[in-house]
Amino acid sequence: MIITVTLNPALDKTILVKNFAVDRVCRVEDSRLDPGGKGINISRVLHSLGGRSVAVGIVGGAAGEYIRDQLDVLGIRNDLVFGRQETRTNLKVVDPVRHTCTDINEPGVPVTAGELQEIWEKLNDLVNPGDTVVFAGQNPPEMSDQQLAQWIMQLKAQGVRTALDTVGMAMKIGVAAGPTVIKPNEAELEELCEMELPTRADLAAAARRVVANGVDRVVVSMGAEGALFVKADEAFFARGLEVPVGSTVGAGDAMLASVLWDMERGLSWEETAARATAVSAAAVMTAGTQPGGAEAVAALLEQVRVEPLP
Repeated sequence: MIITVTLNPALDKTILVKNFAVDRVCRVEDSRLDPGGKGINISRVLHSLGGRSVAVGIVGGAAGEYIRDQLDVLGIRNDLVFGRQETRTNLKVVDPVRHTCTDINEPGVPVTAGELQEIWEKLNDLVNPGDTVVFAGQNPPEMSDQQLAQWIMQLKAQGVRTALDTVGMAMKIGVAAGPTVIKPNEAELEELCEMELPTRADLAAAARRVVANGVDRVVVSMGAEGALFVKADEAFFARGLEVPVGSTVGAGDAMLASVLWDMERGLSWEETAARATAVSAAAVMTAGTQPGGAEAVAALLEQVRVEPLP
């Protein structure tokens, strides 16, 4: 089973605005609300792929209740901690004319030591050896950068696989704890390695160094160009697919969800790379943070080209 942990979730509001521009009145043509946050996005994609997951996180207020209720409606098992403060709302502005997607994200609310302890207790109740726990999203305010690393080491000692997709010092310290999988984008890998990585070869070399230092698998999302899939004995580049863009929000989460689901099923690393690319592209085609449908994934999978990295 895969347990996703979202400590800084959001209610994602996506609006469609043609010719969006600042310092002027803009008319919204369409809008939607989705339960959001990287871990929750991953659970939604896993559910769409037929996988089992439990969404764990900290929510609060009316937005938190909406997130819980929507997960229930979608049939996604969840075990949420309810805090005292309102969960943030993030705004996604999609402009179909200019082909842009602008994220306006709130920072989130501080978490308490008691709330984090509740999360850890829930994880201990849920996990069994061989399960995977995903820590996804930026840490909420006032949370220690060391917390995720501590949990990763404790879970590893219990025979539990871990995945990490965060940023900043929490990512650096977390990677040093040796998670099973990490999924940075290009900028995040540069931040992690503290150097510019201008070419695909540079990114691949950096990912290999991370693997050599104790991470089992590194997936580097490169936007429309594609993605790198690196582990000790195999590395691949999967070319990006040209698809109509509904929203790019959540595409990386869809990629990680697919990787984790295929690892759980024991698929080859090459097939995992191909499927993750198709799942991510299918998510790009949908509005908001919705996962792509099974038919779209199957059609896109036939178009994916995966190349071994030298």
